[in-house]
Amino acid sequence: MEIALLTVQIPLDTGHIRRFIARDALESHYRDAGNQALAGAITRAEKAGQNCSPRIAVGHIAQTINHYALELGVDLLVIGTHGRTGIRKAVMGSVATEVVRQTDVPVTVVKLGKA
Repeated sequence: MEIALLTVQIPLDTGHIRRFIARDALESHYRDAGNQALAGAITRAEKAGQNCSPRIAVGHIAQTINHYALELGVDLLVIGTHGRTGIRKAVMGSVATEVVRQTDVPVTVVKLGKA
């Protein structure tokens, strides 16, 4: 069994930002933020003796997760959620809910604790 780890970075290179920030700087930012987001999961997988393949993507989060799930032929998606409710959920939405609605792959949603 192999665990595919994915973090999706929100695109920042829209609108006028391209005038002020070079593409290389944005790519470096995505890579650094992605590596930071995946570091703990990679360490835990390695300690458990699990093979994992980390991936960093940039795009709409739910759509990108579903794209990778189809591309990789995954058997199960495990997604973390902040567990927002009420106004926060209405304003910010729920990536986990969007993923569950869009995919045909079974999904396990895990509420993230405070680190």
